[in-house]
Order: sequence, then C-alpha cells, then structure tokens
Amino acid sequence: MKTYIAHYTKLGDRKKNLEQLLTGANYKDFCFVTGEPTNNFVDTFYSPSPLLWKKRTEGLDYGVAVNYRALSKAEISLLYKHYLMFEKVACGDEDYALILEDDVIFGEEFKEELKSSIEQTPVGWDFIFIGSGCNLRIPPSQLEVNKTSYLKSHPSGKCTDSFLVKQEAAARVLSTLLPFVLPIDFELNHHMMKHDMKTYWIEPPFVCQGSQNGQYTSEIN
Repeated sequence: MKTYIAHYTKLGDRKKNLEQLLTGANYKDFCFVTGEPTNNFVDTFYSPSPLLWKKRTEGLDYGVAVNYRALSKAEISLLYKHYLMFEKVACGDEDYALILEDDVIFGEEFKEELKSSIEQTPVGWDFIFIGSGCNLRIPPSQLEVNKTSYLKSHPSGKCTDSFLVKQEAAARVLSTLLPFVLPIDFELNHHMMKHDMKTYWIEPPFVCQGSQNGQYTSEIN
C-alpha cells in the first residue's frame, strides 16, 4: 500500500522522527510530498469568497458556526499538498492509499493495526479515518462489542492527519476540489458529502498528532 506524507521541508525534525516511527513499525512504502503552491496557482485556484465559503459549509452541522475568514499561507500550503497527494492516489495503480501529515505519532503495531482496520471495514468504504485529531471520537453510547469501524454521517471527516482513501474516491474529490475555499478538513467534509461517500472512523484510533499533544508547535493555529 502506498503512503503519502504531507511535509513542510523546514520542519526537518518531523521528517526524521516520522521516518524512525515508520522504520520501527517495519513500514517501507512511503514518500514525502513537499510541493509548495506557486503564486500563479494560488491566484488561480484559491477563492477567498464569502459566498462560496457559505455554500460549502451549509448543510453540515459542526455544532458551532464556521465563520468566514481568509486562509493563512500555511493552510493553503497544506491544501496544496493534499491536492498533490490525491492526484497521486487517483493516478496510481492501487485500489487505495494511506495519507499522513508529518506530525503523526503511532506505535510499533501500526502496520498490523492498518491491516486490521481495512479488514474490519465493509468493502464499500471510501475513506477510513484512523487518528484522534481534535479528540473526535465515537460516542461511548454508540460503541459495540467487538466492533472497531463505524460509519459516520456527514460531516464525516476528522482532522486530515491520517486516513485511508480509495482511488476512485480520490478521483471524485479532485473533480470538484478546485478552487480551494476552506481549510482542508472542512473542505474535505464538503466534498465527501457532495459525493455521498462512505466514511468510517476507527475506534479506538491508533494515531495521534504531535501538534495537538504538545510534541510539536502547530504550523496552522
């Protein structure tokens, strides 16, 4: 299984630490995606439009208002890297791939946990989220004995630090992704709803974010 990792090259400690984690988990088939958007790309494919922002957030209940704002350079950079990774998945030769961001942390059983997550998810999935970003979890009242994969209603995504995506799903997202409007996690939620994708969360998750647990300083917030 191919793995693509969004990486900001100035944060070399993240790359070094993640390479050590992957090696320790006997995980080898990965590559770091480091492309940065050009000014021409941003001018062409980023839309700071309040109207489009409203259209892409309506119909999705986040529990709080998602008020319009212009995106930061770091957010646009991360959006662009996800765009590049989705292109690689859609044009690849495998049915699905793993997407990571460079601040993820996991244990030595990572490879086995990935395999188990796929095996325990119904075959018609489009996305499988495996991380604990923003502490988004399946409510205890919905947990079932001997079940780890749960179908989510929209908005069905989490933070975009760690997820599996089918090749066909990546292609469908790319077909409507541009122009960028929202931060990547909200943007992805819109397109998953638009294409009525089947998204699953793994509970308990087995990946966490170093930028949320204090190991790294967040480049987004």
